[in-house]
Amino acid sequence: AGACEALAFVFMPFFAARLPGSLTPVMAQGLLVFSMIFSSLLLGQRYNWAQVFGVCVVVTGVAVCTLPEFLALQVSVQRGFLFSAICLFCTYAFISLALAFKELSFARFAALRQAEAEAEAKATSGSLIAAPIKRETLSIEAVNLTTAIWQGLFLFLLWPANFRFITSLSVNTYFTSAMEAFRGQGALLLCYFAVNLAYTIATTMALKRLTASLILMVNTLNVPLVGLFFCLNVPLLGASPFRWSFVA
Repeated sequence: AGACEALAFVFMPFFAARLPGSLTPVMAQGLLVFSMIFSSLLLGQRYNWAQVFGVCVVVTGVAVCTLPEFLALQVSVQRGFLFSAICLFCTYAFISLALAFKELSFARFAALRQAEAEAEAKATSGSLIAAPIKRETLSIEAVNLTTAIWQGLFLFLLWPANFRFITSLSVNTYFTSAMEAFRGQGALLLCYFAVNLAYTIATTMALKRLTASLILMVNTLNVPLVGLFFCLNVPLLGASPFRWSFVA
């Protein structure tokens, strides 16, 4: 899971930087599509026609939001825009795979503890009916910590590629410019870290009780709000143009 998240964080900034900020939450709906695919392959989950239709509606919404931006561009840059949009959409497959691995770890831990409880009860009493049910669950902190360690390791190994994707500047010039840009923005950085940490913990807690696909289906409700947020004059980002396709 950590390796998948590291790969996503390498490619996402590269392609997202070439698209309007308001399209970022739209492209993030690739999470739902790939989550259903990986949940089916790794966890054996099956989906009914209504759920598949819902995913088709989401993909249609992505196309509706992207098409006006695409048509407003000059022909010479349309190919690059379309390539970046498709790649960013597909990059979320890494995040979906990480969520599937986390969900799989909870399921396997629960199954292992259940099997151990039944084996212990059978050895002592010879009866599976009277087997005590252990309510042990995999620690959320253990999952997040292990994922963070592997994510940090892979980000360190991928740092040269990551740096090459982000900028053509030299290392010294890049970090000097970054420090200048973030000077006086400590409150924003602190807010980012707090929100990111809270989101990670909340998502992992939800994975223990729900499926990744269900979580991401609910998550689609915030797409219009996030898209409109990028239309505001956000510090360091500026305002993206509003389009009625966001409402659609």
